[in-house]
Amino acid sequence: QDQTHQYHQAFVRHFQKIDEVIGKIAQGIGEDDALIILSDHGFENLKTNVYVNRVLRDAGYLRFEDDATPSLKSMTDDTLAFALDPGRIYVHSRDRFPRGTVGPESRQAVLRDIVALFESLQVDGENAIGHAYPREKLYDGSQLDRAPDAVLLGSAGHNLRASWKAERAFGTDVFAGKHSQADAFLLVHGNGAGSVVPAEPSVFDVVGIM
Repeated sequence: QDQTHQYHQAFVRHFQKIDEVIGKIAQGIGEDDALIILSDHGFENLKTNVYVNRVLRDAGYLRFEDDATPSLKSMTDDTLAFALDPGRIYVHSRDRFPRGTVGPESRQAVLRDIVALFESLQVDGENAIGHAYPREKLYDGSQLDRAPDAVLLGSAGHNLRASWKAERAFGTDVFAGKHSQADAFLLVHGNGAGSVVPAEPSVFDVVGIM
């Protein structure tokens, strides 16, 4: 995007070559063939990283043993919740984790407060979290109880990282971009493509299209 960057033209030429190859493949497919191109994510500029476990730690939900390197093993029994990459929230439930202390009667209240914490989280006047989904919104089936209790999705430009050792809630690093979800795509060419692609396709439709 930065046309003044020293590698801008090199990347433009790289993608032009990819486009040429895809064009040749598309021209060469037969009547019974379909060319499928898909991406499970897009890309966007990075504004800041959001270190999820640091946020939980600052709010008192996550605690570690004194003088220990922060990690899953050094987490104390009275921890209420922790995160795994990139934004999977787990309530430290006693019926799920060997050292968990949150009872089933308290789980929903703890989860509700954590969701509210992240939904109100701001950096430089912008919401850091785009969505906070309870697991029931994303998963179903017999293994539902093994899913995260909630899944966070960062807002535009905000990259979520669990990060046990982060010393602050927000920060940047050497990266200038991050994955995005809204511009993932599915492209099907040939073999009646218009009739097999749903109006709002998902990754589950790909097998049927193939």
